Amino acid sequence: MAEIKKVAMIGCGSMGGGMAQLLAEQGITVLLQDPSEDTVNKLIESGKETGIATKLEKHENYEDLCKSLDAPKVFFFSLPHGTVGDAVVNDLKPYLDPGDIIIDASNEHWENTQRRHGKLVAQSVYYIGMGVSGGYQAARRGPSMCPGGEDKALDLVMPLLRKICAKAEDGGPCVAKMGSGGAGHYIKMIHNGIEHGMMSAISEAWQIMNMCLEMSYDEIGEELKRWDAEGELEGTFLIFIGIQINQQREPDDPHRHVISKIQDKVVQDMDGSEGTGIWSNSEAIRLHIPAPTLTDAHYMRLSSAQRKQREEVRTAFEGRFPVSKILPTEKERKAFLEDLRLAVYCACLSAYVQGINIIDAADKENKWSINFENIF
Repeated sequence: MAEIKKVAMIGCGSMGGGMAQLLAEQGITVLLQDPSEDTVNKLIESGKETGIATKLEKHENYEDLCKSLDAPKVFFFSLPHGTVGDAVVNDLKPYLDPGDIIIDASNEHWENTQRRHGKLVAQSVYYIGMGVSGGYQAARRGPSMCPGGEDKALDLVMPLLRKICAKAEDGGPCVAKMGSGGAGHYIKMIHNGIEHGMMSAISEAWQIMNMCLEMSYDEIGEELKRWDAEGELEGTFLIFIGIQINQQREPDDPHRHVISKIQDKVVQDMDGSEGTGIWSNSEAIRLHIPAPTLTDAHYMRLSSAQRKQREEVRTAFEGRFPVSKILPTEKERKAFLEDLRLAVYCACLSAYVQGINIIDAADKENKWSINFENIF
């Protein structure tokens, strides 16, 4: 197959829009389609500021969009999870030809990916489910990606994906073939579950340092710098951004930390915008895999979302439950913080092991032939 020079981006919100601009910067012509014309217009205007507007084209219907693509046609999806993807596939089907490729870069449930893959096989259309990691910032600058699907289709698109993916410190591409069927979206789902477990462990350590050791935000940031500089947690991204979160000041008040104004209220699991934490735990239960680190983290996220209820409880009990203070000597404090670092490392390692066990069980069930070396 010749080099891919033109693709369609269906769904141009924060993730799809960012990826469209990233593709355009690599010289790829991106045909844009979104229910919101205003969203597409703003994306093109933004492209004018960065000199890539000539590589962005607006298309208002699928027939026109498909006629403008090269053969085989390559589509990227960046859509809400659920039935939206089914509707788009059904609307595209009259214009699809054998050999066309759909890369679903949405945060989609793996079973939807499997089902769509099966439906399109009869039409000889390839459906690749691809997890995209790093949020909208990474979608714009270069994400880590885990595509899953038929080998032939993956081989066709890997050169393009290597162009736009994040790069490791050694320059290696942060994208690799995961396996067949829904493997790509499954692995991204578990990746998020693992991440939730790690974030929960770091947050618990933060609370111990802040409330029990009475450390200031700056002191916590300095301790996290030590964790990030050497040892088992060296270079851990969540530790790195924890340093920034603790030390960031208000632009108009250098004495006030941004974190002091942040409410403890994680709502993505409750409002339906983020399903991977729920799905990860559902899979652990379905497959009979013990994953307590992932599960505890998810319940803490649900508790966080119920801020109003927690405030009512605090009012009823006339304040917080008493917090045990830990006021050791300087020598004891250093030893305690080292033990805390190792406890966080143990929790993070446990999250990884639990997540890999879930993936292994699902791989055996679905016969995806997952490449575990590529996961790591």
